[in-house]
Amino acid sequence: EDLCQRDLGNAEGWYRAAQCLALKSDLIGDRLGLLLGFQRSNNFSIPRTRQTQGPMYGLEDLMSAQQAEFSEQAAQWVPYIGQTLHPYVQHQWSSLSSLMECLNHTQAQLDEADSSHGNENVLRTTRHVCTRLSKSGSVATQQIWGGMFVNALRVLTNRCLCIAMFILNEKRGQSEDDATLFSEVCETLGVSMYSGIMASQKYGYPMRVLTCYEKRELAKAAKSCFRQAADSVSTDESSDQESMTGKEKDQSKGNEDGDSSVSRETWDLAFMIGKCD
Repeated sequence: EDLCQRDLGNAEGWYRAAQCLALKSDLIGDRLGLLLGFQRSNNFSIPRTRQTQGPMYGLEDLMSAQQAEFSEQAAQWVPYIGQTLHPYVQHQWSSLSSLMECLNHTQAQLDEADSSHGNENVLRTTRHVCTRLSKSGSVATQQIWGGMFVNALRVLTNRCLCIAMFILNEKRGQSEDDATLFSEVCETLGVSMYSGIMASQKYGYPMRVLTCYEKRELAKAAKSCFRQAADSVSTDESSDQESMTGKEKDQSKGNEDGDSSVSRETWDLAFMIGKCD
């Protein structure tokens, strides 16, 4: 509501928008299931023969091979189709008629891009996806759209969180509530990225398994967010300690000795930082 009234400097409004988009993305992702990502197998057994090992690489060679694998798969993958992301918010994934409207809107954008000489590789892939959607059955159509809906909504979620972080970072030091919210937004963005590693499924078209290179890059980004959130909490606590009198500091120290949950937020963030390493 705040953003609709053009209160674009309201960080809480951007944060709430990100939470709404993330909820919609998670609902669609739950309906799709982990078709290609992490799955638990009920047919586990010890192999009778020893498995052959793959080629052994040094660290630099291994990272180069993983990046080459990522580049090869990324060349045949698109995050979503269309020139803008608003159709993925405007239309419903659960309605086939709404998906047909989304397809018509996307094809209209494709025609405009053709006339303005857009990126030929992207246009070719988009054209292929549109053709596949127009010829597929209802289940296949929803699966194709579902991967692109989840990816597009997650992109929008992260963008809203980044905008909220930027606004709060510009206002840091003005309010204790802003500092707390900044830490919360950073942690939410980190959790959003880390959850992608846990699922190991890359949404978009076509849906595929995350490569090792992508997992490592997501872990680096998530670690940076958790680190920023922890630093913000630590800075806020330090400023509170500096403003305390001697008697208040003694009472605070006694509370910390008796209640181990005082710095629980910082401990949780440190735990997540360690998981990203």
